[in-house]
Amino acid sequence: MGVTVIVCPATVDIQTVLSRCRKKAPGLEVRVEKARDEAELESRLRALAGSERNTFTVNTKGGVRIVQADSIMLCRAEGHRFRLWLNDGSQLLSCTTRVPFSKNVAPLLEMDRFLRTGATVLVSLDAIEVIRDGHIWMTNGMKLSFSARWQALAERTLRYGRLGKSGKMGAEPSEV
Repeated sequence: MGVTVIVCPATVDIQTVLSRCRKKAPGLEVRVEKARDEAELESRLRALAGSERNTFTVNTKGGVRIVQADSIMLCRAEGHRFRLWLNDGSQLLSCTTRVPFSKNVAPLLEMDRFLRTGATVLVSLDAIEVIRDGHIWMTNGMKLSFSARWQALAERTLRYGRLGKSGKMGAEPSEV
């Protein structure tokens, strides 16, 4: 029995990965494959995870996490990292990346489940309760601010795209 580990040499030291695998599972055969860059690594990991359209890969300090897209409520850039807020209340912080936020989250935007509410923020349509007066009230009680420009784009997206579970815009928030 063996395992294949796919790494991106630009972000991970291959020898460190091998030594960790050998330490945790001494009798396990470990094969390492190299990805050219983080984009290829993410693509290959998504393919391995199965349902490519419904997962998002995050490189964290604890290792690679494959997250179901419908469990993501919010994604926000934090310097050279990004943070995910998940439906279960947990958060994931990515490793430092040299890739711009827009490229990191491109797979999420392609799913038509997320609304970009700023240069560095994505919100799940299902997590939006109300959009009004430059704010988004989310189903978990969070309140996000965004500019009139981004609000106009968000409203246009919601009008011509699909709505979140509540389908409400401009109504009174129930949990704020």
